[in-house]
Amino acid sequence: MNDISDIEKPLSQDGQNGSERIYSIVNELFEFVIENKDHIDRNIADESTRAARASLSAICSDCREAGTAEDETPEIEINKSPPPAPHTGNEQRKMHLLRMVSVKLSHAFDKKHNPNPIERKFSVGIDYYLRRLFTAEVFDQLNDQAQRILMVSGVGDNVIINSINANPHHKNFLNNVLVRFAQSFRKFSTARFQFMEDLNESNPSAPSLGKNEFHLIMSSLLNDLMLTARSQRDGAMMDFLYGPKTSQTLDDVSKALADNRRG
Repeated sequence: MNDISDIEKPLSQDGQNGSERIYSIVNELFEFVIENKDHIDRNIADESTRAARASLSAICSDCREAGTAEDETPEIEINKSPPPAPHTGNEQRKMHLLRMVSVKLSHAFDKKHNPNPIERKFSVGIDYYLRRLFTAEVFDQLNDQAQRILMVSGVGDNVIINSINANPHHKNFLNNVLVRFAQSFRKFSTARFQFMEDLNESNPSAPSLGKNEFHLIMSSLLNDLMLTARSQRDGAMMDFLYGPKTSQTLDDVSKALADNRRG
């Protein structure tokens, strides 16, 4: 080793993990001492320590970032492209995934249960938002699967949701969609803004929905899943079915919703 700065070179070596890079640095330090033992003074020793510390700090930072990346729940991307043109007539009859999801909003639309019911037309905004979360190819497959489930689930919101809940495969399908929807709210402010914008864009002639309507919709869609996520036993099964840390993510989103409701 001809120069003390050579100690920093292992930082950029390819194919080495953290422990191998640390071993390289320590090995080079020993080689440097052996080769230059008759010429080492305090300044050189301090410079060697400084260079090694900088290299080890960078390695530790890389390892922390790699560990965090492996542990994190994958982000659900919210596509920022404009929503599709408002659906009308025959197009709305083909919105099978929306039909399945919106059965959980039945009481929000019904003045028998809600003194200030939400117009059903706003539900089209949920379709806009779901299209942002899935690629067109995936969305089309989900919509086709929803159509097949609805064909054997009867008529009417209560009949449909009871039929879905009675069939584990159908229930898991709907929950999987709702889990992905919930996970998009890890970036809470961004997701909330986009979701509400999509809802209001779907019915521009009506007064805009606000905070109360937002929380009514979110609780209707997600309360069952949030309760499941809090149970250690059921949360573990949720992680198995829908991916690692699903229950933790849903619990975090639940807390964000509670904070927003109180704020």
